[in-house]
Amino acid sequence: MVTILFMLNSMIQSANAAKCSAYVTQGANQKGAELVRTFSKLAACDKDMANENFTGAFLPRATDFDTLVSLTETAINAKVWDATWKMLPAIKDYGVGNDIAAEMGKRCSDNPEILQFLQGGYFALKNNDFMQWDDAYVACENEKMTTWFNQQVTNPPSGAFNEKYNTLLDMLIKKDGVNSLPLMQEAALKAADDGPFDSILNHMNAAIQPELGSTMSDENRTAFENAVLNIAQEAPHKALELAQQLNAVQSTKSGELLKLIYADRLSDGLLTYGVAAIEAGECKGKKQAFIHYAKVTDPAKRMVILPDVIDTMKAVKAKSKCETEEWVVTPTSEPVIDGNVDAFLSELQSKYEGEGYKVKLIAEDTIALD
Repeated sequence: MVTILFMLNSMIQSANAAKCSAYVTQGANQKGAELVRTFSKLAACDKDMANENFTGAFLPRATDFDTLVSLTETAINAKVWDATWKMLPAIKDYGVGNDIAAEMGKRCSDNPEILQFLQGGYFALKNNDFMQWDDAYVACENEKMTTWFNQQVTNPPSGAFNEKYNTLLDMLIKKDGVNSLPLMQEAALKAADDGPFDSILNHMNAAIQPELGSTMSDENRTAFENAVLNIAQEAPHKALELAQQLNAVQSTKSGELLKLIYADRLSDGLLTYGVAAIEAGECKGKKQAFIHYAKVTDPAKRMVILPDVIDTMKAVKAKSKCETEEWVVTPTSEPVIDGNVDAFLSELQSKYEGEGYKVKLIAEDTIALD
């Protein structure tokens, strides 16, 4: 009895397979709406067979844009997702592939299957396939999609770098521009200790960049400054990276973060640096180096002090009576503790003495920056 049932089941399966494969054969000679209808029948008959034949048998027969769009949506509606997720690279015209993705995105408000298809792609696909659909995510204006998208952005993965999450941020910027900053601010705080913090900061910077040939608007710079400063208040241990981002957009507010970074080095609201101008050369067969040094006070406004002190240091009175090389001006890389520049000078002196110079230290007047 079991054998008879097995044989009957096998015969039924074979008959169904033959019936379904007939749709593949029919599709090989069809175009337009007829092709789409046949694919829909195949998907209803055998979804696995539809997945296997979508890209090879049906997609090449869709030779016009309307048929491509209709075939794509039909496949999505039939949940033939594996093949559809990976279809775009098979379309030779890259621009047409982008247009199909954008059209699916426009239809997401009226078609919940498309919404599910796009959401599932983020988790199911490798980055290269996922990023092919970026125009769909950008074009999808649907409250449920917005909520879902925001949830993914504000729950960043662990680890310093995640390629697919980066692509998601690229889509967010393309979709919302500077208005994406609040979401990325929230994401950055969650990623501050174990997540793609630097990637999020870089995308925040990218969100305010002007188009080629344009100038960054004051409004965009201010929005970026506010977001960065808000992050710093809750994650002060990231203040240095945040200050560097402000400096990168020529912000005047990086000093507010310097006060967080170097709180233990502030004195009466001032940070103290060291700077040296080295007057070095050979005189009467002997190598001489005069290290002119000064303390520099700054009201925590600058990430880099060199541009504001170099001319002053090069203008100090020379001590050598012989011709010297071009003066080198070098500051400390960060504010010094308790205004003490001894370690800085000792390192410079050892360097030049190691090169055979007789070294003399010369103190110059303190430079007070405003």
